[in-house]
Amino acid sequence: MPSFQPLPRQLTTQVHTEMPQLLRRPVVTEWSRTNKRSHPVDCFLEGPCFDRVGHLYVADIPHGRILRIPSERE
Repeated sequence: MPSFQPLPRQLTTQVHTEMPQLLRRPVVTEWSRTNKRSHPVDCFLEGPCFDRVGHLYVADIPHGRILRIPSERE
């Protein structure tokens, strides 16, 4: 008989930030042609990375942008 692992603990989450409407670009790009069947994509964020002083950066793949997410202290 197989042994099963216990269910993972549920975590409470909250939204930290959202992409500002001003930065959304709902257009078809080379990336969306390949990955989203040519549907317009306003953003697709990946690759979160912190720099040495703690700034958070993400890559907006379809539009070739790197964005910095401000901390609550800014």
